[in-house]
Order: sequence, then structure tokens, then C-alpha cells
Amino acid sequence: MGQPRKYASAAEKMQAYRQRKALALAELRTKADALAQPPKIVEKVVEKIVTVPAKRSAQKLTKSSHPAIWPTDRQRIMTEQFSHYHGGEDAAKRMGRNTKMAATAVLEIKKLLDSLPYEKRLVMAADIESLEQAASVLNSYTDALGVAQREAAFAREVRDSKHQREQEARIAATVLQLFGGSPDPLVITSMATDLVAFTTEIKSWARQQHGVDKALMDIDEFEIKQALHNRNVTILAKAVAKARLQLPLRGERHETKEGLWWHGGWEDFMAWRAERKTV
Repeated sequence: MGQPRKYASAAEKMQAYRQRKALALAELRTKADALAQPPKIVEKVVEKIVTVPAKRSAQKLTKSSHPAIWPTDRQRIMTEQFSHYHGGEDAAKRMGRNTKMAATAVLEIKKLLDSLPYEKRLVMAADIESLEQAASVLNSYTDALGVAQREAAFAREVRDSKHQREQEARIAATVLQLFGGSPDPLVITSMATDLVAFTTEIKSWARQQHGVDKALMDIDEFEIKQALHNRNVTILAKAVAKARLQLPLRGERHETKEGLWWHGGWEDFMAWRAERKTV
């Protein structure tokens, strides 16, 4: 007589096989998880530590319990930082490029793990999930940084426009202070000509007045010379006013490896000019 049939049907046999397979895989994963944990001290005998691997459930790891951070929060924070504090549009562009590269690298690793056989995928399940989450976060930051880049560019344009308006107001006020409400073209031209001359004369003048080795006037000579050449008195008055705003009121002495320097101020120019008139 033949041996009695162990399974009533092929379906029952397949079901039993699947159960054995599932138990074997669960045991494999439990062992892999235990190896990843530090050993737990369970007994100490005559100063010899006996350890066994710490076991944990083979249950799939859950997502982070930290409060959810919405993409809109990331976008708002990145926009605030790069529009006002953290380097502007160029920095946002560079960081956005870096996060995109990082997300690509993470996804490449995940793709590699996804291609493993089923048993190995189970062992690496926690890493696969973490990589998937990391790629999602990095891609979210890439999008947020793209928005931050555009917002930072707009914020810079607004700041530049405001600065330009404020600078124009300061220049107009300085023109009024220097030349009055009805500027005389001859007075403007005379002061501009003397200012250009003093940028050269200050070297010998400061040596005599302050006993220094070298001296300079930190102004935009080219703009004044160009306005003198074009004989545009309006632009010339603004160029002189800008020079006045660029200069400190009083000159300063600085000691360097090259010797003593004198950085000229507006009062130096006015004193030199007054001396020329008395000669």
C-alpha cells in the first residue's frame, strides 16, 4: 500500500508551503535585526561579561513619530532665510542644486536595494523605507529652494530700488547743501576742477600737514572728469555730491607695511582749497 496522503489537495499543499516560507523569512529577518543591535548584558560572573544579542520584533518599522512638516512650511522658511539672511538667490540656487544631487544619489541607492531578491529586501526593509523618506524630503527642499531663489531675486530688486531712491535723495540734498537752490555753473565747475586736482596734490599736501609717507582721496575721479569733459553741469553737480558722500568729514592716519598713509576727508579738501585762494 502507498503512503497516506499528507495533504487533501494541491491547494492545501501550497498553503502549507507558503506558511513554512513565511516563518523561515520571519526568522531570517529577526536574526538580521538582532545582529544590528548592540549586545545586552544579562549576567556578570567573576568580572566576565556574558552577552547575548538583543532581540526585537520583526515587525516593520513605523514612520517617524515627529510632528509632520508640511512642504509649505519648508517653502516659507527657505524663502525667509534666503530673502533676508542667507546669501540671497545665488546661495539658494547652489543649495537647490546640491539637494537635487543628493536626492538623486539616495534614489540610486534605493533602486539598488529594490533590485535585491525578496529575502535580502526584507533584511534591508528599514533602509529602503528611510531612503524613500529621505528622497521625498530632499525633493521637497529642492522645490522649496527653487521658490526661495525666485523670491530672493525679487527681494534683492526691491532692496536695490529702495537703496537707489534713498541714494538719489541723499545726492539731491548734498547738491542743495553745496551749491544752494539755484546752483551757479561756474561754482560747480570750479569745485569739480579743484576736487580732481586735489586727488593728486593731496600726496605732497598731507606729507607737509601730517608727516605721512603717502596719501589718497577715495573718490570716483573718472565720473567727475567725464562730466567736466561733457560740460554737463547737472551731472557734474551730482558727481561732486557723490564724492562728498563717499568721503569722511575728517581725514585719518593709517600705519601699514608701506609706511604712514593719510586717507583724505572733505575738510582736507576744503582746507587745501582755502590755502590756494590765499596764495
